[in-house]
Amino acid sequence: MRWFILLPGILGVAAVVQGGLNRQLSNTWGLSSTALFNTLILLAAALFLFALARVRPDLLPDFFRIKGSLDAFRWWYLIPGLCGLALVVGIPFAIHRVGAFPVFLGILGGQLVMSLIWDALVEHRPVTAIRMAGAALAIVSAWMVGRQG
Repeated sequence: MRWFILLPGILGVAAVVQGGLNRQLSNTWGLSSTALFNTLILLAAALFLFALARVRPDLLPDFFRIKGSLDAFRWWYLIPGLCGLALVVGIPFAIHRVGAFPVFLGILGGQLVMSLIWDALVEHRPVTAIRMAGAALAIVSAWMVGRQG
């Protein structure tokens, strides 16, 4: 088994840990300072990854290699960064209001619906009945568990 089959689960754990710890950190520093601190850590890590891709590209998969230039810049390149800020700020704020479990139930539902739309419109993967049923089952299951308290 290849390790990356576990990556979605690991990312799910990381999202909860990040949101929960940011919620705790925001009690001490405030959410704006917490978001800035997270961004600085992200910037340092991204600069390291960029430098590694420049200096030792052979150590990384092709997907990480540097390509293109700023000439190809499009306005929508800003959206992922804004989504990242929304997650860094929105998740701890929501956890503060309602707790981690309802927040991640909502995120799960939003991710399932948007991933079906994305696959259909961007990746050109069909929205089949079985995929819709699987998404609906996951959403209903999460909702049922969430109703318990």
